[in-house]
Parts: sequence; structure tokens; C-alpha cells
Amino acid sequence: PAAVYAKQVVYGRLHDQCCPYEILACKRHLEDLERQGAEDFPYVFDCTRADRIYQAFALGRHCRGVLQGKPIEIEPWQQFDLGVLYGWVHKDTGYRRFNRSMNKRSRGTAKSTENAIKGLYHMTADCYYPPNHPELAVFELEPEVECVAVDRDQAKRVMKDARAIGEASPAYSKRLRIPKSNPIVNLKRGGHMRALSAETKNKDGLSPSYYCVDEYEAHSTSALYDLGLNSFGKRAQPLLDCIMTAGDNADNMPAKTEEDYAKLILRGEKKDERYFVMIREVPDGE
Repeated sequence: PAAVYAKQVVYGRLHDQCCPYEILACKRHLEDLERQGAEDFPYVFDCTRADRIYQAFALGRHCRGVLQGKPIEIEPWQQFDLGVLYGWVHKDTGYRRFNRSMNKRSRGTAKSTENAIKGLYHMTADCYYPPNHPELAVFELEPEVECVAVDRDQAKRVMKDARAIGEASPAYSKRLRIPKSNPIVNLKRGGHMRALSAETKNKDGLSPSYYCVDEYEAHSTSALYDLGLNSFGKRAQPLLDCIMTAGDNADNMPAKTEEDYAKLILRGEKKDERYFVMIREVPDGE
């Protein structure tokens, strides 16, 4: 699905509907597929790893509204984002290629739901396959999922969705302890999924396997973002996942610096093989 969508964006019927940076992101994926096997490109696209994250969403159930109880279906553009982010792996280690992600898109695109299911996935099913034992899935012991936002209420929004979806989805509820207020815990492997904000008192000793920064455009400093980045090193394949929209005062926020760097990657002016970027925005003048 990721390659199909990318081809439609770069060459086909979706080209005129997409902004220049989405086209560049899709072109990057197609070019990377062609680079597989090159000496200076140690990554391969593993469809089974992409399928795992698709399955994570399919196992989720809507927790409210007319679709309550029905499987969550994702759109083709989400299949691209998720498939690329989770499908690329290092050919020698089996570890996920991307350890950072920036995804900018409009409001009302189910960001909280998407973050919630990603968090549930990292709590229950995230793994890698060692090249010498491709049949053996190695899971994170005591996974730590941090749902990060500038204030406590925003951080709790993702957790609220995660609890509701987790309770409504048998595949997750049987693997997790989901209390009303305390962190979500894996029943077999421990760990936690919790809300983290600037108001959280004790932020020492972090060892995140998944660090989701929500609404980064609202952060006045990069302190929480840097906290996650500086906590890496204790996990085989940690992921810092930043999802944001266009902010009212974005030019004066640290998100602008991050976005400028991400655009350099898409334009080919900066090489960063481990940073996934997707930017969907209305071009200037439109």
C-alpha cells in the first residue's frame, strides 16, 4: 500500500491534490526502494513489519459514535505514513530504520486516535526479527510509552483515547491492565504507557521505547522534545514521533526550527537517513 500510494502521488492521479512536500516524501520512499542493496544504504523495506502496524489498527475498535465496536480503518495516506515509518529496517540488525519522525498535517485528521493506537502497539506488539533468526520476534521488555504534550490536559487526551480503544478492543484488553488514571501496563512484560507534560514532576530516568510528542507547534521551548531525544540509547529501536499542525505563532516556536530541518531533508539538502518526514500543508499563496 505504501508504494502504491507513493506512485499515485508522484506520477498518478493524486499528484495535483498534494502539496510539494508530500510529493517529495513519496518520491523519497520510491527512490529508497531503488537504493536497496547499495553499499551506502544499509536498509531494506520489510512488508511484514509494515503489515504489523496495519494489523495494530485493524485490531482496534471504535469506542464511540455510530462506528462503536467496529474495526478502525485507515486511509491510504495513513497506510503510506505508517507503512514507511515502520516498514524500513536495517538489513544487518533487523532494527527499525527510523528513530525520529515528524508528521505535519491539518487539524481534524484523527491525530489523537492514531497516537493512541501507536502507543498500544508499542505496549503490546512492537518487535524486531534478528537476521540470523528471522522466525523469532524479539519484543521490548518493559516497554515505556510516553504521551508527551505541553500541558497535562493535552497529554491526557491521547491517554484517554488509548484507554477507551484498549478497553473496547479484545486484542489489547487481554494483554494490558488499563486503569482509569494510572499508567497502562503490559500484563506479561510490565512497562507503562503514561501522560507526560511540563507539569510532570519526576521526569528522571526515562528509557522510552516510544516517545510521542503531540501538538509540538504549541511548545514554547524544545525541553520536552530534547528530553526524549536525550533519553535514547537504552533501547534497540526507540522512536520519537512528533505530530503537529500549523500553529498561530509557529514562526517563534521550536517546531519551526524542526520543520525547517525536516524540509531540508525532503529537498535533498540535508542527509538524515533515520528521520522520517511527512509534511502536508497548503502551499503559500493558496
